[in-house]
This record gives sequence, C-alpha cells and structure tokens, in this order.
Amino acid sequence: MTTFDPAKSLQEIEGSDWGEPTFDSYPVTAVHHLRRKPLNELSVEDLRVMIGQDVGVSFLMDFALKELEKNPLAEGNHYPGDLLAAVLTVKEPFWRDHPEWLQRAKAVVAQVRQLLPEMALPEQRGIEEVLQHRCAVTED
Repeated sequence: MTTFDPAKSLQEIEGSDWGEPTFDSYPVTAVHHLRRKPLNELSVEDLRVMIGQDVGVSFLMDFALKELEKNPLAEGNHYPGDLLAAVLTVKEPFWRDHPEWLQRAKAVVAQVRQLLPEMALPEQRGIEEVLQHRCAVTED
C-alpha cells in the first residue's frame, strides 16, 4: 500500500489537475470539486460519490471502510447503506489486489446481515437489495 498525506487532495497526491468540468452534470462537477478537497475532510457522501464513480478508489477505500466499520449502514445523501452500496460496485480486480480491504469489507457485510432482523421492513428490503449485488465482497 502506498503511503500518502491524508491532508492532501487526490489532485495533489496524483499530481494531476483535471481542470474545470467540461460536462454539466452532478457526478462530473462533484468529482472535479472533490478531487480538490483534502482526503481527511471527505464526508460519507463525498466518499460515496467518488467510489461510486470509480475515482481514487485506491486512496479512498481505507476511509470508506473506517466509516463502515463504525457504522455499517453509513448514509450519504440517499439511504442507509448507500456508502456500502458504492463500495460493492468496486470491481473484482481491485479486491484481488487489496485482500486486506476485501476481508474488512466482507466483515462489514457480515455485520449488516446480522443487523437485518432488527430493521424495519422497508429498510430491511432496501439493505437486502444492496447486498444482492454480486461482487467479490458479497460472494463467499
């Protein structure tokens, strides 16, 4: 794993300025903005957006997993578990290259599965839908 200063932005760490967005959509403008924000200042929603857009995942996953380990149903702006949903979209090659993060993510999924019976039915159904995403993290 590469060491980096979490007080720096992705733009600084990668040494690449993407400039201003050339397409006016929320994901594009949000990602351009968030690439300039120090990593240690990123919110759950920021992590959800960046990981969901597959940007800077190798720098952001540890932050996302720390949030999920504190609260497996960490919520950005959409619904409980939306950060986990973004993490589950990360492709298998990433997890193969980062087995320690894969194990941490699997532990979070196991925690969420244990919480399911205690949830209200609508929330339970939403989380079950998130967990149905077939990926390296949800497969045993």
